[in-house]
Amino acid sequence: MINEKSFVSARYIDNEKENIEILLKDGDIIRPHIIEHDEDSTDFKALTKLITVDELHEKTINHNKEERKAFEDMVKGIAEAEGLTLKNLKQDEIFDIVIDTIIEETNPEDLFKFKLKIFDIQSVKECKSREIKAEIRKAKTIAEVISAYSKM
Repeated sequence: MINEKSFVSARYIDNEKENIEILLKDGDIIRPHIIEHDEDSTDFKALTKLITVDELHEKTINHNKEERKAFEDMVKGIAEAEGLTLKNLKQDEIFDIVIDTIIEETNPEDLFKFKLKIFDIQSVKECKSREIKAEIRKAKTIAEVISAYSKM
């Protein structure tokens, strides 16, 4: 039963925000309870008496950030244990990584982050050419972004 005494936390567990995992305390044990985001359901109404939908979204975002950070830390730990960090690479290996990154297809999120980094460069901020800035925004690959940037 979802109430103030048993409620621990809640978050969405899918990208569509259709399902919510609620952690409920049962004595010394914490149990997950999954419900649908159905504003007419009794469970959802009980949950929204304890937490707003905005808070639910915020808790979901924070949980995902924490999970991502833990994953990144784990990957870094494995890489370091295996001697795969950049500080252990030779210059030629670093060049290979850079070239591969430029010519390989980049996922949209990484491409977006790369464009943001480019727009943070002072010379780009000061650039008066709307055409070049538009070319950077419209670029579909990192190579196209670099090509547009090199025109400044």
